[in-house]
Amino acid sequence: MLFPDDVFVRRWNFITIALLIYSVTVVPFQVSFLDPIDECQPGHCEPLTLKFIGLLFDSLFSLDIIFQFFTPYRDKHQTLVIYYKKIAINYFKTWFLCD
Repeated sequence: MLFPDDVFVRRWNFITIALLIYSVTVVPFQVSFLDPIDECQPGHCEPLTLKFIGLLFDSLFSLDIIFQFFTPYRDKHQTLVIYYKKIAINYFKTWFLCD
């Protein structure tokens, strides 16, 4: 169980925010101005470093989805819900499609 007030969860949320900021700034640049590696033109090639960073970030975002199934939430009465089935149902109804 990953409780919302744990230090790990707070740090993880900070990391995911940083990843999102990177993604919304760098990915549009990559899509607009850099060719994929398999269609590389001299001077306009996507560096392998960016490709690796993209794969790493995708893996971290996937891990975040898994973490969400183990993170309790507060219901409308501010009670901490710790039952996995209810956590999963709530996640599917709220943030799952966005993630």
